[in-house]
This record gives sequence, C-alpha cells and structure tokens, in this order.
Amino acid sequence: MTTTESRSGQERDTEQRRTVAEPSAGDARAGEAPAGQASAGETFADPGPPWARRVAVVAGAMMVGGAGLNTYNVIARPGAYAGMGRWFQRVSPWDLGPLPELWEATFGEHPRVVVPVVGVGFEAAIGVLALSRDPRRRAAGLGGIAVFHTALLGMGLWAWALPWIGVLVPAAVVTARAARR
Repeated sequence: MTTTESRSGQERDTEQRRTVAEPSAGDARAGEAPAGQASAGETFADPGPPWARRVAVVAGAMMVGGAGLNTYNVIARPGAYAGMGRWFQRVSPWDLGPLPELWEATFGEHPRVVVPVVGVGFEAAIGVLALSRDPRRRAAGLGGIAVFHTALLGMGLWAWALPWIGVLVPAAVVTARAARR
C-alpha cells in the first residue's frame, strides 16, 4: 500500500457493502425489496404474534403430511376413496343429500384424477403457503386451510373441523393484518 492511497482495502470493502445495502439520498426506494421479499442481507421480520406462527406451522405441516398420505393412498390403495361418501353420511349429524353420490362419482370412480388435484395439489399448496416465512403467503395458506376445513364441515366432520376453524380464522386474520403494516 502506498502513502498516497487514502483508504485501506478493508475500508473500501465496508464502503462498497454500505452503498449496496443503503439507499442513496436521491432514491427513496433504492434498497427496498418488492412486496413479499426480503432485501439482500435481510430476513423477514415476523410482525404477527408468535401463537399465530405456531398455528401456521402445525396446520401447514398437517396439510403437507395429508398430501403425502393422499399421494401414498392414491398410488397404493386408490379404492380406499370409494366408500368415503357413505362414511360421511353415517358420521354426519344431518342428511348430506347428494354429497355421498357426488363423492362416489368423483373421488370413488376417478381417484387417480381427483385425488392428485384436491388431495395432493391443493393440500400441499396451502400447507407450503402456511409454512412460508412471508406473512402474506402465510395468511393465504391459513385462509386456504380454513376453507378446506369449512368444506369438511359440509361433509359432517364437525368434531374435527370446527375446532380447527376456531383457531385458523383468528390466526389468518392476525397474520394478514400484521402483514399489511
């Protein structure tokens, strides 16, 4: 290093990192990440309460696990879906009307078409969204899981779905509100 050089190599490196990470005075948006993305060297600051994040982790893992179970069943035992429409009618507290027949016509007769779309694709997508570090995606995943459990209510699975909805809806609302801030 010569005596005419004003800064050391370490000072130059620090200055270069600072110019990449900090916005310039003339550009107020420089260094900001697009919505839903962390900027360089930044992690998502989770604005929501910790309980809502825990709900998202448990519910998201459950949905991803359910997608895995449905993947196994549709490959190894596709006939297992055929009798579920009648089973829903037996456990339901009221008459389900055409739902058991609709189940038989879709999931029962075409399990290798319907189950991958609904039982694998939809469940996996909302589960992965709920597990996201991005609060907006997580809120969308929680909302999707709440919709899924609302459909389970329609099939008579009240004892399973109602408690989940009671936890998922507040968690989704709190997460969505915190993400907007």
